[in-house]
Amino acid sequence: MAVFEHVENWAGADATLNTTVCVIGSGPAGAALAVELAAAGIDVVVLESGSGTPDHRAEITVHRADVTGRADLRFGFAHQLGGATNLWSGRVAPMDAIDFETRAWVPESGWPFAADALAPYYERAGRVLGIPGHGHFAGEEGATPNPFASPVIETKVFQWARHPFHAGDHLMEAARPGSHLTLILNAPVTALEENENARIIRAAVIRDGHDRVVRVHARCFVVAAGGIGTPRLLLNSTAVRAHGIGNDHDMVGRYLSTHPKADMGALILHHRMGTRHPLFTDRVIAGGVTRQGLGLSAAYQRQHRLLNHYVQLLPLLEHKANRLFERIKGTNSVKAPLVDRAPLIRGMLPGLGLLAFEAMGRLGGAQRRASKFILRGFLDQFPDPGNRVTLAPEPGAALPRVDIRWRFSDADRASVLSFFDALDADIRARDLGHIEYGPLRALPEWPLIGLHSHYLGTTRMGTDPATSVTTPDARVHGSENLYVAGPSLFPTYGFANPVYTIVALSLRLADHLKEQLQ
Repeated sequence: MAVFEHVENWAGADATLNTTVCVIGSGPAGAALAVELAAAGIDVVVLESGSGTPDHRAEITVHRADVTGRADLRFGFAHQLGGATNLWSGRVAPMDAIDFETRAWVPESGWPFAADALAPYYERAGRVLGIPGHGHFAGEEGATPNPFASPVIETKVFQWARHPFHAGDHLMEAARPGSHLTLILNAPVTALEENENARIIRAAVIRDGHDRVVRVHARCFVVAAGGIGTPRLLLNSTAVRAHGIGNDHDMVGRYLSTHPKADMGALILHHRMGTRHPLFTDRVIAGGVTRQGLGLSAAYQRQHRLLNHYVQLLPLLEHKANRLFERIKGTNSVKAPLVDRAPLIRGMLPGLGLLAFEAMGRLGGAQRRASKFILRGFLDQFPDPGNRVTLAPEPGAALPRVDIRWRFSDADRASVLSFFDALDADIRARDLGHIEYGPLRALPEWPLIGLHSHYLGTTRMGTDPATSVTTPDARVHGSENLYVAGPSLFPTYGFANPVYTIVALSLRLADHLKEQLQ
């Protein structure tokens, strides 16, 4: 197969083309799925709306964002080959087993399978992402014991490869001549066409901006356009069903979440500690890097009916570097809410993430001993159907932009406060120090980076079409040949960066499709 820069280079004079599997989106979900299927001898076409040139403009997707805290949409969109992997530093962690459980205190919780079902796919996802190994998430052998570990507090580990995975490179390497993979750039899909009884997707409709329409026919279709783009496409596919595909119960676009984050408190120790501990600085291991943080044990979460939050401990030098990076990202030249980057800063975006994480990790280690640490929170959230993505009222648009509504609720805030209460009480009980987080109780609005780059949950998996959009196999309810890949599948969210789970789910879907297509 091949790579084509424009749909007309592939289609020529034809307006109808055929393949076995059509994947819409070239980010981590679409790339992992497409490469796996093509390696099995299945013809796959990947359609990417962007090109190889960076384009981080949120305003071409988002019409209005009504959110709690600060909407940091600058770091959330990459309309280009490779999708969101153009914007990240490569940090990954698996979701915890409790994230998959049905919890009585978490409405609409529970994945349609347990964490064990995803374990082998996490192993495979690690090889795709190039991280040192799944076992490192349990902590490295010979590492200094965690001084805060207890029946209440657990160590949580992130890791990343020295050279972060890039989905575009993964696709380009696989789309070599003679392969079963075709990659088409500048091919924006604006709608999916169903047959008359709304059971079969007949075609993906491409409108390339020059009044050219191309229909791609396939045996099955996979929408891998992220937590915003996927519901946008389903909601806009109204030729047969007026409310969109998969939306018979008004579920498409609901349960939007993210991983809110902020500097939320300070750990004050009675005695200074060496900052070379992996809790306080990045730890280089063979093939990659790890960093530890703190969370609550699953047993404690169950007992006290809490969500699964996480804090990273930042020595003051690292904290100052982190704040400087946030200020750089916030440089404004235009006051419009979604156009807030100077061209110079916009051009630097893909490299800033990795450079900043590497620099901050080194600076943390430069402060040899410390007794005060900033606690950077990465927060879980209760599923909320009122947090949602809807199509903006833009009559005549081939693919209208979206309006986003997202709230961090009183229940979410209460869970975070209980999380800090538990950390503080356990650290005080062992006479190690205490946590200062009093302002969280008094502030009417928390300075969260609320909506940024992790768009989760808008086509959630489940067994009941009344409360979910896709089946446990990621097939859209009611459709025989339409599937979803990516973070929009998540029924609940945890604290972990989603790419590891995204790739694991895509490999799981690839195995399912290989069986179905054979």
